[in-house]
Amino acid sequence: MTLGISILYRKPNGTNPGVFSFLNPLSPDIWMYVLLACLGVSCVLFVIAR
Repeated sequence: MTLGISILYRKPNGTNPGVFSFLNPLSPDIWMYVLLACLGVSCVLFVIAR
């Protein structure tokens, strides 16, 4: 009976996540595009508000 449980369950690693581990789900290119989009929208809103 323990064979099935050992196949389904694996002990997690003892490593702690890094400070910027929340950035890992997306590639660096995607984060760059998000940053550029935020800067672009900020500039457009600044120009419109003037």
